Amino acid sequence: MKKILLILLSVVVATVVVAQNSPKVSSGSCRRVENFQSRFVAARNVDIWLPEGYSTTKKYAVVYMHDGQMLFDSSQAWNKQEWKVDETLSKLTKERKSEECIVVGIWNNGMERISEYLPTKIFDNLDEKTQKYVSDKFCNGKGGRGDQYLKFIFSELKPYIDKNFSTFTDREHTFMVGSSMGGLISVYAVCEYPNLVNGVACLSPAWLTMVEPGYAFPAATFEYLKKNLPSAAEHKIYVDYGTGESDKAYETTQSFIDLIAKGKGYGESNFLSKIYENDKHNEIAWSARLHFPMEFLFTAEKPIVEQKNEPMKTALLIIDIQNFYFPGEGPGLVHAEDASLAAKEVLQIFREQKQLVVHIRHQTKKGFEIHQNVAPISGEKVITKQEVNSFYKTDLLEYLRTNGVNRLVIIGMQTHMCLEAAVRAAHDYGFECIVVQDACATKDMKFGNKTVKAEDVHTAVLATLTVGGYAKILDLSEFKEKTQVYLFNKSK
Repeated sequence: MKKILLILLSVVVATVVVAQNSPKVSSGSCRRVENFQSRFVAARNVDIWLPEGYSTTKKYAVVYMHDGQMLFDSSQAWNKQEWKVDETLSKLTKERKSEECIVVGIWNNGMERISEYLPTKIFDNLDEKTQKYVSDKFCNGKGGRGDQYLKFIFSELKPYIDKNFSTFTDREHTFMVGSSMGGLISVYAVCEYPNLVNGVACLSPAWLTMVEPGYAFPAATFEYLKKNLPSAAEHKIYVDYGTGESDKAYETTQSFIDLIAKGKGYGESNFLSKIYENDKHNEIAWSARLHFPMEFLFTAEKPIVEQKNEPMKTALLIIDIQNFYFPGEGPGLVHAEDASLAAKEVLQIFREQKQLVVHIRHQTKKGFEIHQNVAPISGEKVITKQEVNSFYKTDLLEYLRTNGVNRLVIIGMQTHMCLEAAVRAAHDYGFECIVVQDACATKDMKFGNKTVKAEDVHTAVLATLTVGGYAKILDLSEFKEKTQVYLFNKSK
């Protein structure tokens, strides 16, 4: 147990002993951003490797890698070992086995490493006793903070990289690679952000088989992956382990992961599971086999997906159509009554088609009740939220995924606040989104000395959602005319 804990904590030492100069690389160049600030996690260094001949006149794929202080320069690593990322990728590029890419090396944050790399939703599925054991023994009492770490990467670091370097910003050109706990958080990332991540490579992922009671953590992981592993049509996953040292304990676990992936439609072209005889749990072993996952992730051919051509499953989200937004109960919105009547028509369609309906309401002291035009009936899910984002600190995401939903029709109030937040969050979680604009309402907004009319606020918000690719915006008439298309993805 002490040896396993030492392995998991080993990279922590690097935060103390590494000098603050950029790592020396054999090819390409490396730039360091020191103490990158975040609202979600503590500041850390980020090393950005650029391939030889990097030019702002072309675009590059981006690979985000964890334990960034161990990737490029062994002289700066605590154990004098490195991944040899620059050497491996340069060789693969010259041999035309990989496309040119930028590598973003995200330093771990010392004693917070395990907590930040521990998937929050998997941790939350453990029983209280096991949670306490894991949190106290491995996470300094902070539990699984993987959600916070991924928010840092995707809402802060990725926008910075895309702004300051010549990158492809889309999902197809975004990858993540990690080892040990870094491998675990990588597979979690592709599940939580399927619209932002194409493929992940998980070398010797720490399935935490040593957590007492036996296999409690792997069991929670299996349940999570069965529900959340993303579409095999658009993603690639690489996993491996060695038979030496602590990796040996992952043999049984990985065999279950392989079965789950196969059951989700993954095949040889988009899921690769490998075993390396006698390989140990360290950078020397990972550097020696890094070329395998990198070739696999960058293979140009489209995956052959082993899955049935099943129809879309669509759910209706009704956001905050509450008495608070109607005259007499609260501030009132412009055309709130008209919007609620349009929403009533959309709701009736979903009920007639026997499709899933979710009512979201915001906790307020006055006007809390859902408006009578869209009042829920028995069997319809009602969620109360405290924040603007309907997914934040609610069970909405879990409920949708448990019910196999992959498309959302979203309507409600206010267009510029809770509705927009729900659409953006849903898109980032991988849902296809449709907004029926007649069934939404907002209000006049003041900015400085200017008053922006509700109609203009409404139009501007929906325009940004359309241009940004977050949602398809429809009129009620179009939605009614093509209900079968938008609910079941049937031929037009």
